[in-house]
Amino acid sequence: MAHEAKCGVMLWDGRSKGTLHNVLNLIGAGKKVLVYFSPEKAFYKLSTPRELDSLLARPAAQLSLHPRRQAGSARCIENYLSSQISR
Repeated sequence: MAHEAKCGVMLWDGRSKGTLHNVLNLIGAGKKVLVYFSPEKAFYKLSTPRELDSLLARPAAQLSLHPRRQAGSARCIENYLSSQISR
């Protein structure tokens, strides 16, 4: 899906790992993503791992994602993206 898309629009509840995976794939492909973050009823424009990291750090993001809990989670996201691109 990310390969064919020019950009992405996601509705995210702060928990769904599938939605997050799609966001990661789009950012990894250098594409922009508009995320409607339902716990806050707000839209976020994302195009970099650091912007995603900021969204994941929000209190309403209830995803149990170990890299988010560690210092330097943007690096963890970047490493994930690198591993996806090199496949």
